[in-house]
Amino acid sequence: MNIFNTIMSDPELSGYLQDPTFIPILSSIMSNPAEAIKHMGDPRVQKILQAIQKKTNPADIEKMKQKYASKFPGAQ
Repeated sequence: MNIFNTIMSDPELSGYLQDPTFIPILSSIMSNPAEAIKHMGDPRVQKILQAIQKKTNPADIEKMKQKYASKFPGAQ
């Protein structure tokens, strides 16, 4: 799944690309997905993650949870 394609396919999300304060956040998340945790307070990040989750296969989500479980103890 390509984060950029997900953003571009949604009119609301694609508007975030016009915000210069959002570009560094998106760049950091795209280069290291764990960075999303740092930005969870940003409603734009929350909306993008929700859009990605809707397009992601549930089995892939479970694999990601298992892969990153040790990095984020207590996260469900």
